[in-house]
Amino acid sequence: MTNSPYQKLLTATRSRPTTVPSGSSIVEASASDRSRVIYSAPFRRLQQKAQVFSLESNASVRSRLTHSLEVADVGRRIAQKVVNKLYQDRLIGMEESAPFVTIVETACLMHDIGNPPFGHFGEAAIQEWAETLPTRRPGLGEKIQALKSLSQFDGNPQGVRVVCRLQSDPLEMGKQPTEGLNLTYTQLLASLKYLRVAGQDHSSGFLKKPGFFESERSTIEKAWKAMEYDPEKPRRHPLVFIVEAADDIAYCMSDLEDGVENGLVSKDQVLKSMLALPRLSNPGKELTFLGAKIKYASTMIDRAATQYLKQHEDIIAGKLDQAILDIDQEDKETLKGLKKFARAYLFNTEAIEFTELSGFAVVRGLLSRFEGLLELERDKFQLLLDARSNQGDWRGKGLDTAKRLVGRLPEKHVAAYHACVKEGIPEIDCRAHLIVDYVAGMTDNFALETHRTLSGIQKHR
Repeated sequence: MTNSPYQKLLTATRSRPTTVPSGSSIVEASASDRSRVIYSAPFRRLQQKAQVFSLESNASVRSRLTHSLEVADVGRRIAQKVVNKLYQDRLIGMEESAPFVTIVETACLMHDIGNPPFGHFGEAAIQEWAETLPTRRPGLGEKIQALKSLSQFDGNPQGVRVVCRLQSDPLEMGKQPTEGLNLTYTQLLASLKYLRVAGQDHSSGFLKKPGFFESERSTIEKAWKAMEYDPEKPRRHPLVFIVEAADDIAYCMSDLEDGVENGLVSKDQVLKSMLALPRLSNPGKELTFLGAKIKYASTMIDRAATQYLKQHEDIIAGKLDQAILDIDQEDKETLKGLKKFARAYLFNTEAIEFTELSGFAVVRGLLSRFEGLLELERDKFQLLLDARSNQGDWRGKGLDTAKRLVGRLPEKHVAAYHACVKEGIPEIDCRAHLIVDYVAGMTDNFALETHRTLSGIQKHR
């Protein structure tokens, strides 16, 4: 189908050639990307990162992993409705139809893959650490350029860093350029919600939050060029709009359901609130809590697909400057109403606030333990890295504590550090990212245990 815009937008091109046999078609490439994400360690670790309720023993309450699976289900349903209509209108070909859906699903699966332990409070702890480091350790502020980027730390740019850099095989990183999971450019851009590099001044719209770090800029710009986008005037890949809508639809409902599961609100309270929303009012029959959930999901999935198709020309042209569920006032008010209820009855509760404060203290405390590594001279830090493989004489140099801290850093992260230095990124910036990569990659449980161990509160197990 020569007139389909998706022939160019759904590409099997990657940063480096794939080793997967017959991996050049978009059908096989999109399936391979999905597998690369699902079988990755950061994706598995989402099972012990909180969606709302950190360190939760109740298995019915969502983790980042179960939330991501639900977002993927919603995204797939929206995408399939969109594809059915696009194919009917001859705007997408048969070969692109299945990959369109798979790419959306995979982007949904990986949308939280860069989230640190304890969610938004973990992000806030990293931001505060980077902002105040120059005050606590004079001289580092001018020395470490990456602090400005890290002061805007967010799960979105860290997610790009995870899939583009941190998942490379350490044994291969010295032999070839590091591209992490080496996802297709289409898959990478389908998950890029925001378009500016961390450290730049705040703006609005799709520039209000950072989308990637300076260390991954070259990869993102290569992907934009592959789509024939101008890096000086970046724009969203069309499929991001579906991924964003799927996340909004899923978490607005799931947060409330988890509140019910934990006894913070009743089903009747949530049901009453839902039936007052524009898209759920006057259902025509009496709804149960389950019925309202089903109606909410099906209604909002239909609305997301409808708006994508309605705005299709502007989306393809890069002219749409808002989320597709923000266009219609009733759609917007429906999501806004659920978020408002969650803030009032869930996020302001004592149980959640204490957990959030604890999470902030844990992440902030871990960073404080490791920040001394940034004051080491480069040759001494390298000496400690060599000591990981029993090379180099570090004894008698006052490095006893630092040696044990360096020994805890994961091999993949250290390999990424070496790759960054090799690319010409200032070594101290690579070192700052190395510390943040380690802490941000922890699960809630592991972060708490490590913090207690390093603080002398408990013995390492």
